Order: sequence, then C-alpha cells, then structure tokens
Amino acid sequence: MENEELSLPPQLLSWDEFPESLKLFMQQNEIPPDAYDIKSLSRFIRVNPFNSVTLEVLTEQLRKESPEVEVQEVGWLPGFYKVDAGVKIASVDAYKNGQIYGIDASSGAVVRALDPQPGDNILDLCCAPGAKLCMISDEMGRTGTITGVDVSLKRLGSCRTLCAKYGISNSRLFLEDACIFGFLAPTENFEDTEDVVPPLKKRKLENQSEASEDTTEGKENSEETKTPENEETDGQTEVSHTQEDGQTESMTAFFDQEDTTPEKKEAEVPRQVKKGTRKRKRKSKKGDLTNLFYSANWKYRSSSKKMYDKILLDAQCTLDASVRHILQFSKLGWKNFDEETEKRTVSLQKDMIYNAFRLLKPGGTLVYSTCSFSHNQNEGVIQWLLDTEPKSQVVPIDGLVGTPAVIGKIDHTLRFYPKSTGTSGMFIAKILKNV
Repeated sequence: MENEELSLPPQLLSWDEFPESLKLFMQQNEIPPDAYDIKSLSRFIRVNPFNSVTLEVLTEQLRKESPEVEVQEVGWLPGFYKVDAGVKIASVDAYKNGQIYGIDASSGAVVRALDPQPGDNILDLCCAPGAKLCMISDEMGRTGTITGVDVSLKRLGSCRTLCAKYGISNSRLFLEDACIFGFLAPTENFEDTEDVVPPLKKRKLENQSEASEDTTEGKENSEETKTPENEETDGQTEVSHTQEDGQTESMTAFFDQEDTTPEKKEAEVPRQVKKGTRKRKRKSKKGDLTNLFYSANWKYRSSSKKMYDKILLDAQCTLDASVRHILQFSKLGWKNFDEETEKRTVSLQKDMIYNAFRLLKPGGTLVYSTCSFSHNQNEGVIQWLLDTEPKSQVVPIDGLVGTPAVIGKIDHTLRFYPKSTGTSGMFIAKILKNV
C-alpha cells in the first residue's frame, strides 16, 4: 500500500500557489480549497452521430499515436468518451474526417440540459468557437434552425469553419453583441416581414464597453495558442495553452473588441489577389439581416415573427472554475480576482440573460451556464432574473439525472466540481418562461 501511495501523481495545483486575491475569492464564494485538488485531467471526445466511428476503430486509430491509450465511455453522457489529457486527436483519421469532436463533458452536459428536439428554433448566444452549437444541431437531427451569436470575429470564423467541416446545414451566425441582439427565428421565405424585438436602451452597449476596455488583455495570445483539435476548448486544451467553453479568453477577457469594429470593416473590403484571378468579397443578398456573418441556407437570411423555442447562454465569466485556465495562470502569471472585475462581469451577465429571456417564446426554456464557481455570477444572476421577470422559473434538468454534479444554492441548478466530476468546472441552470 505504501508503494501505491508513493506512486500516485502529485496534485496539479497547490493551495500555497494561489494568490491572496484568489484565496479570498474562493472564501467569499464558499469554494473548498480542495476543489482544485486533482491529480489528472481527461480529454473528452464526442462522436458525430451523422458520420460515426465505432469504439474499436477509434481506439485503434488513437493507439497509432498513443499506444497505451484507453478509451472509456462516459456513462452518464451517451456518445462521449474520455482519454488521458495528453492524448492528441488532431492527427487521427476520425478527427480529420469529421467523425469526432473535441469537447469537454461539462459542455456536453450544458447541451443535454437544453434538450434540443427536432424542429426547434434555437438561439446560441456566445456561440463561438462552436462545438456546443454543432452538438445542438446533431441533437435536433439537423432539422429546425440554430442561430449562433458572438461578438468576436476571429472566434466566429472558427465557428463557421466547424459548421462547414461537420456539415451543420441548419445554422446561421451573427457577429453581434449578445446584450442587444434582436432578430427572431429564421423565416421560410422572403415574403415574411423582417422582424426584430424592440431595441434595448443604449445603456446596454455602454456597460459592455466599460467591461471590455479593462478585461481584453491576453486575448490575442490565447487565440494564437488554441490548438486545431479543440473545437470546444473548455477542458480540451493542453495545460500549456488556454481554452474556450465556454471561452478561449484569458480570465476576464470578455470580448475581442478589436474584432467588432476595424477588423469587421476590413473583412468586408475585397481581398487583394494575384493578377489574373478574381477578387473575392463578402456577398450581400436581398433581405440579409444586419451583421449576418454566415448562413447555411438561403432561407435563414431573413427573420420571421417567431420567437426562439430554446436559448443557450453560456455566459462570459471569470473562468475560475476552469482548472485549465487556473493551471495556465499559475504558469504565466495570475490575474486579479478583484471585486470591481466581478461587478462588471455580473453586470454584463445580467444584460445578456435579460436579452435572452425577452427573445424566448412563452413556454420556452433558457439554459444559463458559466465556467465559474462564483455565487454572484451564477445563483446571483439567476435570482436577479427571477426577481426581474415574474414569468421566469427554474425547473429540473431532466436530461442530467445521474450525473456526478451537485445541486447549487438554488433548487434544480447544478454545479460540476472538477475533483468529483473529472470535467472542467461548470454551473448550469434551466429556466422556463411561463405563459
């Protein structure tokens, strides 16, 4: 027994390594010190149901790169498998052929909480880089529609690439602010009137600007280091990189604000190409909606008067529940978990969830998730919505019965703690909009 104990790998993080600001943040949010006391991390893989690969074939392919790899099913999340964190998937044929995705199980749990059904019109706010959006489409059987919204041009480009790679034929993407996005579900033809819910007050944009000015530091570096095999990098990027699933930004980098103005304009300018070749420019079609970035079907280039059946808001947050981000900070330098940063974060989250709820049809459901352990960013935001919107109600997440998650401070909410779940940290709440 003594030899077995001595052979155990050391924990990845030590309480002594944490800066005082993070220790105080954890204490204020009643986060136990051993929440990060884990000895290993797993990489998760989801099989594409429309271009599947058997477990035997997948294992054989992975063993060409990692001879000792063991591929294990995730019992509480059908269609998901896990391998050691060091296993590479980008070079295997199943990945190149679009048969598997790289996505953390906690992110998969968020989609299962949403419970997409065939024919649904679904809105995915903060959608990039897109692994959850692809899973939503798969769960709907590629029927219905999925509208993705993100404020980052680079990340939205990654999302468009995934949609093309995996054949997501019922999608459209908008380069837009989740706090003010207002277009309703796609129309079936151009004769329908383009419709949008009443615009929000200018205050919403101002709040976002204030938050993003102080919190975009480190964004460029995290984008440059993202590996191609990680469509959804929450829990998928190596320790030496930063991640997404939420999000590829560093701790409080909410937006790639530079993408929303000058780079967007630059993208609309015809590219300079070699002599004798055609110049390529973004096409604009009759009926196109403002800031429409990509549409898989011409029918989705305009909007109807239908509100969304279901909405996913995987909100920007301080990323303190993401073990891989915490590991990254421990190597490259800690970020401040200060009170002002969290106040700006919570203000942003309230703006986003308020807008999401108004776009939801009566009887529809909204799933709110973050990669944070903060009560202010999680239960606090949910309680604010319950107090603000009388028709909102937190409901049980039937699709996640039997998961290793624990109940949050509001009934029916779930928390994924890395030590007990083996996944990236996640908070999930499901809200019904009563008729």
